[in-house]
Amino acid sequence: NHHLSPDAKKHLRWLYLLYYEKKGGFNDLQQQKEATRKWENNYNFKRPHQALEYLTPMEFYALWKKNLEKAAAIAEKWQEYLRKQRLRLTRARRIKKKEQIDTLMMFIDAKLKRNKQEVEDVKLQLIDCKLCSAA
Repeated sequence: NHHLSPDAKKHLRWLYLLYYEKKGGFNDLQQQKEATRKWENNYNFKRPHQALEYLTPMEFYALWKKNLEKAAAIAEKWQEYLRKQRLRLTRARRIKKKEQIDTLMMFIDAKLKRNKQEVEDVKLQLIDCKLCSAA
């Protein structure tokens, strides 16, 4: 006869909901294997992938076997896209940090000048999610 803490009871309830009451829960290993097989079939044979120029993985595999140069060009094009995305995000983060620092300096200036309205205005800028969120 074990006594469970409230946290343990919540955890067990969550597991119960996850596996028995929510869709996607499995009653046995066979059910799980069948769901995995269906997912894998859809992912590899039916679902187009942006990184493969909207081919399915199996279509891309067939292309790779038939025309290596064309398939390699698709793969390289996607890698170039990812490189550009990383650079764009890095630049956006730098800009965001600079804006945050500039606004923080404005806040300090307003506090030192004891300008209540300016303090409130800058405080609102600091609270603004667009400025404070990470890019």
